[in-house]
Amino acid sequence: MLNIKTINRDMESFEKKYSKLKTAYDIKENWVNKGNISVLEYKCKCGKNIKINGSNSHSTVCNFSYNSRNLFLKNKYSFFDFCQYCGKAINYNENKFMCMRDISNISFCSSKCSTEARKFIFRYENYYKKCQVCGKEFFTIQYKKTCSYACGRKLSSNKMKLKHQEWKKNGTEKIIREKIINTRRENYPNWMPKGYLVWNKNLKGIKYLEHYEKDDGSNSLYEGLKKNKGYFKKTKLEEKFEKILINLKIDYHYNFFGNHTQFDFLTNFKYFVVLVETDGDWWHRSKLKFPIKEDRKIIRLEDKLKEINLLNTIQNTEKTWVIIRFWENDINNNFEKVFNFMKSLKEENDQQKFSSILSKIKEYYQKKS
Repeated sequence: MLNIKTINRDMESFEKKYSKLKTAYDIKENWVNKGNISVLEYKCKCGKNIKINGSNSHSTVCNFSYNSRNLFLKNKYSFFDFCQYCGKAINYNENKFMCMRDISNISFCSSKCSTEARKFIFRYENYYKKCQVCGKEFFTIQYKKTCSYACGRKLSSNKMKLKHQEWKKNGTEKIIREKIINTRRENYPNWMPKGYLVWNKNLKGIKYLEHYEKDDGSNSLYEGLKKNKGYFKKTKLEEKFEKILINLKIDYHYNFFGNHTQFDFLTNFKYFVVLVETDGDWWHRSKLKFPIKEDRKIIRLEDKLKEINLLNTIQNTEKTWVIIRFWENDINNNFEKVFNFMKSLKEENDQQKFSSILSKIKEYYQKKS
């Protein structure tokens, strides 16, 4: 159990510390920015009356001049006796203030304490939070309502209790409980009796995707992935190939979805729409990494099926859709070759010659596949 008195004392400590440091820092800043005070006069330890006008000639002949002046100003303007941050006594007898503007340590014993006080004031004004469960004060940049994981769990538990109380009043508690139990049965089978199967068990490929299909023909899973910008991040290989498209000023779109399949680039030409895939040597299994043909068969078949499924779904369009691929090794080590391929596509306006260039690119890819 938490002691309420201890919590209240901790709550007051942050507020008291802030008000104390804020007051002390404001006094210090006001003094540093103070105007002309040469009308004041103080009595030096040697017995002479000296006017305060910054650095004066009396200090050259009297060793007590600065100390006497500092003590006079301390008593006149009620400077602090102790550092408002660490509590250390401030020594005004030290002969270190050479002019009026140098008397800046009137609230703190050192510049370090002054800096730490300024930091605390900034953090309190910008990042101050109070735990909604235990009342503890803390600083955080994030949006948090509680000081710890345990308090967060307790807060969510209290909210759920309030919701259950509302459901009881409205008479909808039984209906909502049944919904919760059904979702647990579907998503958490280990909590349920043996023999119960969840909806997605043994579902793969197209059958799994069919679960997310809506009546209007859209797919909620892919729609969510499209909106999630952090899910598909450009690889270094894609960034390198993208430079070619930018330099050649080719009309392109990154991260294209077609028939529930994601493609790296969609490039738009006069008679053709060319989908470009930048294949990694390891993940797509090139000859360079996998010299044995049997190790490459499955991946080649999967890539081919993706192309066939997409091209079969795209019909009745003005332009012809084509898919071409470039290997990682070619983009990294034969960059000029890949650049010239894309340049020839950009410059070619004849439909037959354009298709012949595409066939050359495919042959070049197949040699290393």
